[in-house]
Amino acid sequence: CSLVNATPNKLEEVKEKTATDRSLIKLKQYIVDGWPVDKSHVDVDLREFWHCRDELHILDGCILRGSRLVLPSECRADALKKLHDGHFGLVSCKKRAREVMYWPSLNSDIDNFVKCCHLCQKYSTANQHEPIVSRDIPDRPWSTLGMDFFKLYGKDYLLVIDYYSKYVELDVMHSMTARSLINHLQTMFARHGLPDEIVSDSGPPFDSAEFHQYLKEFDVKHSPSSPRYPRSNGEAERAIQTIKNSLRKTLEEGKNMNTTLMNYRATPKYDLPSPAELLMGRKIRTGLPTHPLVLKPNHVHQNVDKIFVNRKYVQEKYGNCKTKPLPDLPVGRKVWFKIDPNDKDWKVGVILSADYKLRRYEIKGSSSRVYIRNRVHIKPYVDSEQVTNRMTYQSVSVEDYGDLIPDIQTEQPLAEPTPLPIPITHPATPVYPVTPVHPVTPVRSVTPVRLGTPVRPVTPIRSVTPVRP
Repeated sequence: CSLVNATPNKLEEVKEKTATDRSLIKLKQYIVDGWPVDKSHVDVDLREFWHCRDELHILDGCILRGSRLVLPSECRADALKKLHDGHFGLVSCKKRAREVMYWPSLNSDIDNFVKCCHLCQKYSTANQHEPIVSRDIPDRPWSTLGMDFFKLYGKDYLLVIDYYSKYVELDVMHSMTARSLINHLQTMFARHGLPDEIVSDSGPPFDSAEFHQYLKEFDVKHSPSSPRYPRSNGEAERAIQTIKNSLRKTLEEGKNMNTTLMNYRATPKYDLPSPAELLMGRKIRTGLPTHPLVLKPNHVHQNVDKIFVNRKYVQEKYGNCKTKPLPDLPVGRKVWFKIDPNDKDWKVGVILSADYKLRRYEIKGSSSRVYIRNRVHIKPYVDSEQVTNRMTYQSVSVEDYGDLIPDIQTEQPLAEPTPLPIPITHPATPVYPVTPVHPVTPVRSVTPVRLGTPVRPVTPIRSVTPVRP
């Protein structure tokens, strides 16, 4: 039965269910015969009504709290379904329910019911961003490299950035195969040497067996980032924005892209030396007038580590202002995930594996295809079977916390305090009225004293002797 827009037939059904509900039968007895003096003497199932006992009354066989019907347990599941017919949010459903119906665990039952709604989960909002997971700062140049592709004016480009020096290598890709990628990397590694680690996304050709075999042959670690989550490869993404913006303007001027690269490499970043100086230990000569002394080799790595640590602290401090960590999800858990972050709806899948440090999850979708997604693109699936027809009396609402507040009793007036005896000292004014025997001699005015002049003694006040009654 439902009390939302209830008809007379529904009210009659509530009346019948109330008459057979064991807890509400006992509740009626309390309302008619009176409640026990102490809450501890109330049946355990009915203690949740203690805080609102003065609002409960019986009308036409139904129990009401004020003007709100107290629903029997058999009517609650159907009432929740009707309440959520329009798929409105938690706040709207609670406001609507509080106008017409009541039971002690109403708010928590609405929470569970709405959270388990399949369609509401499917079209729910995106997760809030998580705090930044900063990678370890490399201890030397060309140790950790970030890689990514971008397209500009119909051409594909491979960008490689050194995490330590921010030195950028840029090549035009005539083919997006693994063999073409390996050929470009071999040329770069011949100039600067082999790195220890490469960070890239999980898309082609970085996911090819040929590319993995090449890195394994030269003992280079591959750390793939989460697909559809650019923040996990932030160094490469930021470098792409800078280079792409400058390169677009350079090409429109008809100049060579290497000029843009040279100027980028020679420009100091933040409070650090230029990328070329950090990588090579010397400044490079550009078109600017430069004295040869400036171009001599220089050891610039002494304070770089401290600067890196300070920058990392500042980035985490300001980057985590509006973030919150999301709980880890276990392998085998049924979840919602987004194939594309821009999609409005979520898809159902199962977690196959998880890297909790990097927040990367392998998810098997409904089509048996495996996806790799970041935790921010995943939500736990709440099964609607968790909401049963049997609702328990379990109060979690702020308005239901009244039973935790002790009853306010009328404050008894305090007894009049007994006055303490007042000690009499001399000289002193007597407690009871007296007539002085001798008049009090007034104090003579004191003449200002000159330096060296003796002071005339003042006549003391005579003590007053009280007259006995």
